[in-house]
Amino acid sequence: MSKDYFVFNQESNTSILGLEPLILAITGEGVKKIGGANLSILPFEFDQGKFRAITNIKECDAVSRIFLSKIENSREFEKFLVGHIREKSEEIKILCNKILSDLRARKIGEAERIKLIKKIYYKFIEMCSSGLIPPIIEAGAGGLTHELNQIFQKKAKEPGQSNQFAALLTYRFNEGYDFAIQKDLASIAQDIYENAKLAALFLGKNAEIIALMPKEIGQQIDQFINDWGWAYFGYSGPVYDLNRAIDEIKGLLALDIEPLMQIEKMRLEIAGKNDQQQKMIGEANFSEQELYLIRTAQDFSETKNIRAKMMCLASFTINELLKYFAIKENLSLKQFGALTISELYRYFSGDHLPPAKDLNQRYKYSLLITKSDGSEEMICGDRARKWVKDNVVVEEIDENSSQISGYVACQGDKNIVSGRVKIINIAADMAKFQEGDVLISINTIPEIVPAMKKAAAVITDVGGLTCHAAIISREINKLCVIGTKIATKVFKDGDLVEVDATKGMVKKI
Repeated sequence: MSKDYFVFNQESNTSILGLEPLILAITGEGVKKIGGANLSILPFEFDQGKFRAITNIKECDAVSRIFLSKIENSREFEKFLVGHIREKSEEIKILCNKILSDLRARKIGEAERIKLIKKIYYKFIEMCSSGLIPPIIEAGAGGLTHELNQIFQKKAKEPGQSNQFAALLTYRFNEGYDFAIQKDLASIAQDIYENAKLAALFLGKNAEIIALMPKEIGQQIDQFINDWGWAYFGYSGPVYDLNRAIDEIKGLLALDIEPLMQIEKMRLEIAGKNDQQQKMIGEANFSEQELYLIRTAQDFSETKNIRAKMMCLASFTINELLKYFAIKENLSLKQFGALTISELYRYFSGDHLPPAKDLNQRYKYSLLITKSDGSEEMICGDRARKWVKDNVVVEEIDENSSQISGYVACQGDKNIVSGRVKIINIAADMAKFQEGDVLISINTIPEIVPAMKKAAAVITDVGGLTCHAAIISREINKLCVIGTKIATKVFKDGDLVEVDATKGMVKKI
């Protein structure tokens, strides 16, 4: 039997309800109207919080090429696309911040909650209709990452220079969301750092810190959680809480320089990267079209970060609004997350929800097949596994391999680093992570950024030069190798590895 499908994206911590806005955008009229094509079918494999997006190999390649051709041949299209992502992201930001403020200030009734949830989903899907065109470009035949690497390899005059081009030129270094979050947290940590008694308290256990810390510090941390907790939510949580904030503050206090100096160092690194970028562009003699594609990658990485943050904000706000219905139906939010949007809307109109046992089965293992005609089919258990087995190409892996390669997304401070592997896919995995470990993940997510900050290097199975791991690693200047395909399968916790920033190689030592 011919296998016509492949996995084009994976996430480690999500839900059906959290990811379905993306599915509806990719298969819906929004993407088609903007980009001129869409995917006719998108199976979504869900396995206890992990998901894999599956699509037809030939169709994905064809759609990807349509989008890439439009980008390459129409600067107006690229300009419109980037502007649309920014516009819709800003609408989500304004809407969700207003809703969260209202939720804290007053009681919101059932009818209003339903109206607000639908409004967020509408804007969420609108944003994804433009925002998912860049990832689809990457999914088929290598996309923009492939095009740029061909350009960089031709321009390289010495070994490893093409990786330097990729790491430095495909990102717009600025003080974005992640910088603002780190700055606000560092401000709290600085107040603690300057008070010897408080600094000593923050060396202890979290329970003791919570019990004994001054009210003013508690209020500052609560305000930080209100302002930025949503940014760590991902698609389905967990919710950022006081313990996680304290853990991050401890991390800032544990470094050799005081917290606000860490922020100043980040600011200087951003300025330094921009200087290096301009120098490299000046020396490489890129053509006008090559420079356009480089700036397109910068646009995509910048708007990807904005879109990812707004997806977190939208998912977090929907989660807060759904709490009322979860309590009303005596279901957990995890069970609510196993619903489709259409089932949720039918429930809002008076229909019954699927039985809890069915929702539990979906969480355990299921496949949601969505088509561009608006139809969807949910299959579970053995039937779902059989569909995947019969239809999806699985890349064979040499489990005895001791060396893999990928794209260098950021070179960091050193050409070669080493450390112990820790597989980190969800927030709970971070408990085992130590400063200087090598973080290996299927695909990094906002919840695990604190571990990325402590890592000697970041390695992922999937992703292109504008993926989450690439974006965050450049912001925190961590050596990052992406798109290895098999890192999480070749390496295991405790393996000692060496990461080469010039070659994009990861090997056991």
